[in-house]
Amino acid sequence: MKALYDIISEAIVDGELPEDFHLPETTIDGNISWADGAMDGVGVYHMGTRPIGELQLLLVGNAMDAAGAGDFEKAEHCLREAVSGKLGDGYALCIMDDMQRYIIKNAEKLSPQNVFQFAMHQILTSDHKECVKLGLAILELIKSDIDVKIKSHIMTVALSDEFTLFAIYAISKWDNANDYIFQLAKKVHGWGRVHAVAALKPDTEEIKDWLIKEGVHNGVMAAYSAYECWSKGDAEARLVKELDSEEYAGIRDIIDGLLDEGPVAGISRLENQDRYMKAFLKQSQGRKLEADDYGLIYQLREHFDRMLDTDEDEPEEVEQNIDKQSCEEIIGLCDQLLMTEDCKKTISEAVKGGRYVSLAQFLELDCNHELIKVLKDDFFHGGYLVDVLMKDSDYVDAVVDIVREHLPMGKNHMEKYILEHVIMGLRAYPKKGEDLIESGLSSDVPRIRFVSVAVLDYWVKLTGEKLGDISPQLYHRLETMSGEEEDEKILEKLKCLVAE
Repeated sequence: MKALYDIISEAIVDGELPEDFHLPETTIDGNISWADGAMDGVGVYHMGTRPIGELQLLLVGNAMDAAGAGDFEKAEHCLREAVSGKLGDGYALCIMDDMQRYIIKNAEKLSPQNVFQFAMHQILTSDHKECVKLGLAILELIKSDIDVKIKSHIMTVALSDEFTLFAIYAISKWDNANDYIFQLAKKVHGWGRVHAVAALKPDTEEIKDWLIKEGVHNGVMAAYSAYECWSKGDAEARLVKELDSEEYAGIRDIIDGLLDEGPVAGISRLENQDRYMKAFLKQSQGRKLEADDYGLIYQLREHFDRMLDTDEDEPEEVEQNIDKQSCEEIIGLCDQLLMTEDCKKTISEAVKGGRYVSLAQFLELDCNHELIKVLKDDFFHGGYLVDVLMKDSDYVDAVVDIVREHLPMGKNHMEKYILEHVIMGLRAYPKKGEDLIESGLSSDVPRIRFVSVAVLDYWVKLTGEKLGDISPQLYHRLETMSGEEEDEKILEKLKCLVAE
């Protein structure tokens, strides 16, 4: 297989990798393949690392001993065995700390020059992702900016999101390391940017400006870098003065990331968050706002409205010592911006592309006629609209007809999502979409089968009729299922329906 370094270097255009670039897919011991950098990103932010086994430790030690002695063939063989996944977690992230400790502990017997050359050999010639990473991890211990050519090699491999994190480990030991990390941050756009932003020090105004205006635009999730960009870019100080249009858009996107606390803590880490959100909203007044601006303002309204949703017996304070009066003031500022003709007009246009549907509903805009077009024209990307449209009886038949065109369904995640949710929506409409429910009863996903049976059960209760009278076709399907279904909860419910 071709060296990964060569694949990267040959793909570079104008100093960056193309947006759709990805390394050849590989798996470790049959595990799923990951997008470039995703496995390590999840490891760093969510999973952590686990200790490696004794045999892996032995192989890593043997690899470093062989590398130090100049036997690169043996060293590479041992390293590949250690990262193969056959002995446990074959990930560089799990192995690198033990490898570095071994090198430090045995520094007197290991030739630094040979170990360095072995590391470069892995970086430049290996076709194994984890071996390339471990080569970069070795360079965290050995200063590698003594040669312009070597620095160029490391900056090249760092352009791949798969290797940015490990390249930063090596770069961090260079003179003027922050300048190189900043160069890199501007040229990577996925997990690589997430790691570069985390490592970047805001030691110049140029870096602070970039963090505010571009730092969270990483192609993964803004949430991973939002707090870093907020704090390092001095967002709080900027909000005191008038923001230019780029600063405003940048802080808007950072706040958007802060509000999304699914992957990491965000806005909850900010002290006096109410003060800064008020300042942002006041900066929004008198400004020509776009759909993204209104969308963020609506998110802020929802965030502080949730803070108000406390029990009457609870103290008059909400989380982070933000009092209810402050929350109400923020909600009022949001409403001043949202309840305008300009907002309604802007969101009405955005809805034509399926955007900001929740905000459109909040504004009570009549937009379902636009949403049905979105669903029809782009079924899979617009599949999430099924939930909204099935609540409107005027559009149920149209949704059912659109979904029917795509039967049978259930081949991928989105098809399964749409099928489940359209069936759930049929709950209030007895005798409609029988073929969709039959498709759900045949699904290989137990949850979809359960939902399908539950909807039929609801039809019986809603109409007061027996299932055989409502739908002979589905009644007979359940009779057949009763002899095939293995899930006890589904079996119990469908037997009751058949017995009636």
